[in-house]
Order: sequence, then structure tokens, then C-alpha cells
Amino acid sequence: MPNHVVKGHWPHTLQRIGEDGMENSVRRRIYIPNPSPTALGVLALRSSYEQKQVIRQLLFDYLDSSTSVGLKSSEGDDFILEFHMPCLIWQKGQPKKDDLGRTTNTDALRKTIDLSFLATSVNHSQDDGRTLEETDYLYECQTSFIVTGWDTSSWTAICLVDSYFKSQTDAEDPYMLPHYAKDPDDDDPDLDPLSIGKLTADK
Repeated sequence: MPNHVVKGHWPHTLQRIGEDGMENSVRRRIYIPNPSPTALGVLALRSSYEQKQVIRQLLFDYLDSSTSVGLKSSEGDDFILEFHMPCLIWQKGQPKKDDLGRTTNTDALRKTIDLSFLATSVNHSQDDGRTLEETDYLYECQTSFIVTGWDTSSWTAICLVDSYFKSQTDAEDPYMLPHYAKDPDDDDPDLDPLSIGKLTADK
């Protein structure tokens, strides 16, 4: 989980937890698809004093399906670049998937809408004589993203994105973490999920 860059401390004096002898990175990139209550709790509890308000607002905007784009910056203080975007995903011909996240009254955090009223659950004849039954569903989802830090070289980026309607173990999907799992014998640096593999995790 992220450690905020402490103002006034030189990066080379800080170390990553559990990695003796390795310089602390002044940049943190955190990507959490389909975040569980546990993941959100750890994110909140491990935030630094300087980041608590930013993380609290990020969690609220994510859970509330907020819509906003903003940049907050003032001299002598951290900057905050953020966007929060709800959307709807239309899936055809796949089994229904419900969001396991729950509100305080036990309702699903995100709704799954059955589109059978549009008469999409119909039989279609194919040229080879087979019959395909299509069932369409509309899934609510949210993407919340922030970058906050002291300057352009010292910052933390966090992305929370709903993915409950996808296979959580699909290694072919670049938006899912299994896609970035490496063979233990592979000496190449880990790829960064937040950049969809365009950057390495150690940069």
C-alpha cells in the first residue's frame, strides 16, 4: 500500500517496507480492480496523515458513483488531480454477474439490469443450423482515479475500477491483475497495471 512522500526527507533516506537496501520510490502507482471492502479498508488505514482527507474523498466518490474532473493546487501544498466517471457496460450472451459489494442496507453497490424486456433473449438461427440464445445485461460501474503529490517527481496515483462483470482470473485481459503475473524465473521487471503494461512497476 502507498506511503506518502514525507516533505523535507530525502528519498535516499527512506526504504520500502521489507526491502532492506532498496531506495524508496518517490512515486506510487496503485491499481485496484473490483476493490473489496478489505482492500478499501487497508487503503484508508495505511494512508499517511497528509493523505487521509484525499483518500477519504476518493473512497466516498468511488462508492457514491460520483462524476467529476478536477485539479486542486496551491503554493506550498500538495496537488490533487482527479477524475470520477460512472458508466454502463452492455454485455451480450453471457451469464449474469452480480456485484458482491453491498450497501449498509445489503443492496448491491452496483446494479445489474436485465435487458430481456428489450426482447434480446431470443433464438437466432445460424447458417450451420445451430441455435444461439442471447441474454443481455447492463452493468453499472465506476472508475475513480487520483494523482496527488508534492511535485511532478513525487506523487501517488490510485485507480479504483469496477470489474465484477469480468472474469477475475482472465490472464488475457489487460485490465485484470492476473494479466501481469510473471513466471518466478522471469528476471524482467514487473509491468505496471495502472499504465496497462506500458510502464514497468519499478519506474
